[in-house]
Amino acid sequence: MFCFQCEQTHRTTACTATGVCGKDAEVAALQDLLVHVSKGVAQYAHAARALGRSDAAIDRFLIEALFVTVTNVSFDPARVDEKIEEGLLLHVRASQLHRNAARAAGPGDAALPGALSLNFGHGLAAHIGAGLAVAIDARATGRDANLVALEELLLYGVKGMAAYAQHAQVLGFESDTVYAFIAKALAAIATQDGSVESLYTLCMEAGTVNLEVMELLDRANTSAYGHPEPTRVRIDPIPGKCILVSGHDLKDLEDLLVQTEGKGVNIYTHGEMLPALAYPQLKKYPHLVGNYGGAWQDQQKEFTAFPGAILMTTNCIQRPLSTYDARIFTSGMVSWPGVAHIANHDYAPVIAAALQAPGFQSADSGRRITIGFAHNAVLGVADTVIAAVKAGSIRHFFLIGGCDGARTGTRLLHRVRRGGAERLRHPHPGVRKVPFQQARVRRDRGHPAPARLRAMQRRLQRHQDRLRPGRGLRLRGQRPAPFARAELVRAEGCLYSAQPAQPGDQGHPPGAHAARLPHARHRQGARGEVQPDAHRDRGGRPPGLPLRLSASPGPRASPVPLGREDHRSP
Repeated sequence: MFCFQCEQTHRTTACTATGVCGKDAEVAALQDLLVHVSKGVAQYAHAARALGRSDAAIDRFLIEALFVTVTNVSFDPARVDEKIEEGLLLHVRASQLHRNAARAAGPGDAALPGALSLNFGHGLAAHIGAGLAVAIDARATGRDANLVALEELLLYGVKGMAAYAQHAQVLGFESDTVYAFIAKALAAIATQDGSVESLYTLCMEAGTVNLEVMELLDRANTSAYGHPEPTRVRIDPIPGKCILVSGHDLKDLEDLLVQTEGKGVNIYTHGEMLPALAYPQLKKYPHLVGNYGGAWQDQQKEFTAFPGAILMTTNCIQRPLSTYDARIFTSGMVSWPGVAHIANHDYAPVIAAALQAPGFQSADSGRRITIGFAHNAVLGVADTVIAAVKAGSIRHFFLIGGCDGARTGTRLLHRVRRGGAERLRHPHPGVRKVPFQQARVRRDRGHPAPARLRAMQRRLQRHQDRLRPGRGLRLRGQRPAPFARAELVRAEGCLYSAQPAQPGDQGHPPGAHAARLPHARHRQGARGEVQPDAHRDRGGRPPGLPLRLSASPGPRASPVPLGREDHRSP
C-alpha cells in the first residue's frame, strides 16, 4: 500500500505497510479501486452532463464512494467491496446515459475517447488485485511528480467536498454545481493528460466550489434544526442508562432521539458531535443531556469507561477494544469489521445494548461549558463587538480552526482552553515555528547549539520550569549554558523534506533521526554547520541536507520563556 492522504501518515510522509489510522493493505487496495471506479463513472457522467443529461443515482454514488475513502471512515473490506460492485453497475448505466445523450445530440460516434476500462472481474480477491494495479505508486511510475501531486491534491479536495455534500443530501439539500464539479474533477484525473496549469486551475476551482458546498450544508443544518445559539452544556454524566453518539451526522442523532423518547435512556454527544447541543430543534429533547469525553483520539480510553452503548457516525473510528466491542455500532458510511452496522436508521439494537449496560450510577459535579457561537449568533451582536473594539475593551481575536492532533505537542486548543491564550497573546519574537530544514538555535557568546534538536525540544518542554533567570539546562553531558537571547524553533518534518517521499519507495524515510547527528564537539565561532553522516534509507534516498546551527553574539538578556510557539507562522 501507499497512502499519504492525511496528516496522520507515518513520519508525515506515507503509510506503506499499514495505516496509522488502522487501515490495512487490503482495505487500502479496495479503496484505491473504488476511487478508480468512481473516475470511470465520472467520465461518462461529466460527458453526459455536457450534453444536457444527468442521473441523480450516479451523482449520489460519486459523493458516497469518495466519502467511504476518506481517512477514518470505512475499514470493512466487505462494505467497501459492496460499493465497488455498485459502482460497476452504475458505470454501465452512466455509459448508456452518455450514449443516449450523444445520439440525441446528432449523428456521430457515441464512444467516449479515453474512457477507463473496468473489466477486472468480480469478487473480493479480484478487486484487491485490481486495486494494487491502480494504486498511487503504480499510477505515478514514469510520470512527472508534479502532475501526480496536483492530481492527488485535487482528489483529496474533492473527497472533502463529497463528505459535506453527502451530509447535505441526507437532509434534502443538493447542488447540481457541486455534482458537476466532482464529476469534472474526477474525469480530469482519470485521463492523466492534464498540464500543471490546468490541474492548478482545477485545484483553485475546487476551493471555490468547496465554499459553496459548505454554505449548502450550513443551509441544510439550520433549515432542519435552527441556527445554533449560545448554550451551556453539561459535561458530567447523570445517573441512568445511556448512549454515546460521535461524529457529525445530525440526522442520525435526531432519529436516535426520536426512537429513544420515553425509554429512560439518556443521550450524550462525543467528539465532533458536541455542536449538536446548540441547535434548538435538537435541544428540545430532554434526554439529550450533555457531552461526554473529548477528542476522537481518546475514544478507546473514554469508550471503555462509558457504561452504555456507543454509536459512531461519519468518521474517526479507531479499532474497538474488547472492553466495548460488543456495545459499539456504526452507521452511514462508517464501518469496521465485526462491528454491527445500523441500516435504514433503525436503532433498536443500539437501544437494546444501552438497556443491558449498567449505565451511570451517580452524578458528578455538573460542570458545564458554553458552546453555540456560530456565525448567526456572532453577527447578531456585531454592533456590540465593534463598539467594544473601538472602546479598547476587546484587543485580540483568536481564530482556531480544526481540532487538536493526536501527537504530543499538537494540543493547541487544549492549551488555549487551559489558559494558554494569555501566553500565546504576547509570544517572544524569537520563538516561532518553521520547517525542519530551516530549524536553527541561536545563542550568544558562541555557545555551540546541540545537534539533537528534537531531543532538546522535548527536554525543554519537560523541564521549562527549571529555566528561570540565571539557570541553564544540562543536555546529554553538555555543560549548562544560559539561554540568553535564544531563538527556540520547533523543528517539524524530517531531514529529507527537500526530497519528499515518492510512490514506490520500499520503506519510510527515516525522518529526523537525531541520533545520527554528531554532537557539536567544539566551538565554531559565530556560525557552524553540522552535516549528518552519509547513509541512505531503504528507498535509496541520499543523506539529508546539512543542519545549520548558528550563533548570534550579543549582550546577555533574560532567558526566553520556553515551551511556547508562535502559531502565526505556517
